[in-house]
Amino acid sequence: MNNGSVLWFNRTKGYGFIKEKDTEEHFFVHHRDIKDFKFLKKDDEVFFDIANGEKGKKAINVRKN
Repeated sequence: MNNGSVLWFNRTKGYGFIKEKDTEEHFFVHHRDIKDFKFLKKDDEVFFDIANGEKGKKAINVRKN
């Protein structure tokens, strides 16, 4: 499980990016990969897993911290 924060999230389009805390690597996140809610806000602290997506690594199983 990784720890990070939301860089930005577009509620209308349903996607955004998360920055991993230790490496500062950025990961795409889609609303369908968020648990218990469907959107995030900038600077929300989150836990997430990493998976390979069609265009690279992405955040899945995203939960607010």
